[in-house]
Amino acid sequence: VQQTVSVRPVGGPVAHIGFLSPPAPNPTSGRVLFRFGLREPGPARAEILDARGRLIAVTVDDRLQAGAFSAVWNGRTTAGARVTPGVYFLRLTVPGRQESRSIVLTP
Repeated sequence: VQQTVSVRPVGGPVAHIGFLSPPAPNPTSGRVLFRFGLREPGPARAEILDARGRLIAVTVDDRLQAGAFSAVWNGRTTAGARVTPGVYFLRLTVPGRQESRSIVLTP
């Protein structure tokens, strides 16, 4: 099974929590990068949902330190299957914030 995401720190303290930039590239035919920030240590969770709101993948589910992070989703479900082309939603939950961004996967 391929890993659906990788998360790595990209800097020190952040002034903004939640998404630091839109998912890119978007639209994409495969991998998509997203950056997010936490002002304080705590749980971070990023989920991929389909247009009907069904959970497709949990791409981040960890307790992280405060700071900026970069993550990559490879366009696969948690079980490793490639998702079909369409519109998906990336829902990010960090201490003090929950927000979503759309991702368009092309063939």
